[in-house]
Amino acid sequence: MAVGSISSAILAFFSGSMSGIVTGITPGLHVNLVSTVMVSSADALASMFSSMDIAIFLVAMATVHTVLDVIPSIFLGAPIEAFAVSVLPGQRLMLAGAGYEAVRLATAGAVVSAIISVIVSPLLFLVMPYLDVVLSPRMSLIIIAVTILLVLREKGWAKRIKASIAVILAGLLGYLVLIKSSMNDPLLPMLSGLFGASTLILSLGDSTSIPPQYVTENVSIPVRRQCVLVACAVFSGWIVAFLPGVGAAQAAILSTLLLPSLQPVEYLFLVGGIGTVNFMMSIITTATIGKARNGAVAAVIELIPRIDIQTAACLSASALAAAGLGAFLALGIGRMASRLMSVIPYKVSCMAVIIFVTALISFRSGPVGVLVFITAAALGILASSSGVARLHLMACLMVPVVARIH
Repeated sequence: MAVGSISSAILAFFSGSMSGIVTGITPGLHVNLVSTVMVSSADALASMFSSMDIAIFLVAMATVHTVLDVIPSIFLGAPIEAFAVSVLPGQRLMLAGAGYEAVRLATAGAVVSAIISVIVSPLLFLVMPYLDVVLSPRMSLIIIAVTILLVLREKGWAKRIKASIAVILAGLLGYLVLIKSSMNDPLLPMLSGLFGASTLILSLGDSTSIPPQYVTENVSIPVRRQCVLVACAVFSGWIVAFLPGVGAAQAAILSTLLLPSLQPVEYLFLVGGIGTVNFMMSIITTATIGKARNGAVAAVIELIPRIDIQTAACLSASALAAAGLGAFLALGIGRMASRLMSVIPYKVSCMAVIIFVTALISFRSGPVGVLVFITAAALGILASSSGVARLHLMACLMVPVVARIH
């Protein structure tokens, strides 16, 4: 483990946190993009920063990102895949003038779950290698079973058939984009279209007006219920980190099978926790079984091929500190967003985001990327218009994973 000075590590931490602000609140700007740039620039930065410093930068950026990316989900309806299923509960509160409350609940879930993740990590260090031996040969069957379970969760055969069609179409899109194509940054146009642009385009045709937003702290969850939600978040987040192709959206839905009476405010707390736990557990997964389930952690492996217990502890501590900083930032940005929503017309915000993401995709992935973006957005709109939960569109990641295994 190449270690730099304390001052360079601190600088890397805060620089990464600032980058996490940008990626977290900007729809379509994926943290993996910045991770790729940092890894490719590692040699040029070697005179100032060690590989461990750059790893701390990436961990801080990704952690702050996971805390903040609920903000565009709530105020713009432009989530990354992890928060696709939290759009409705978040926007319910936002349409009631309580968008800040939604941010506060998700942030609280993220911080508390991050703390518990660090506490249970020593146990995972012992258990993970044995589970990997048992589950790895059956990974494709587990992924298929999760997909079928989520389809069967739909009420009525008509919806189940529609969900199955959505899974097939999304899986085909993912197979073509991730297996057969060679475009740069293929996840950017595909995920932005499925989960971001589709929501924004539908919002443009919606006549709903945004009420004045109030910065209050009136919504609360009983402590005992918080403990139950955190336990589910840690368990589900671990599943996300362990199983390839299974996203936080599926983990959140699986949690509802354990807690069928979830209220919208509880759901936001749960999803906020899952997103952060997912990343922190990915560090443990990488250290114990050598498999990165997260783009930023995969970038860390390129810098530090072997992550031992000492390195994992350092990175986990950085992630925990970044989660605390991210919570402070999320509450401040949430207040500003609440005020801006009363000033900037909602449809103008949606159009600006769509134009920005389209330009970013054109720059990163070229004309083919724009075509994928349009196709993915159309599929997302079709799923929403058919009354199908868009979490089924995560088959765009699951099918390629199963294809690679075989």
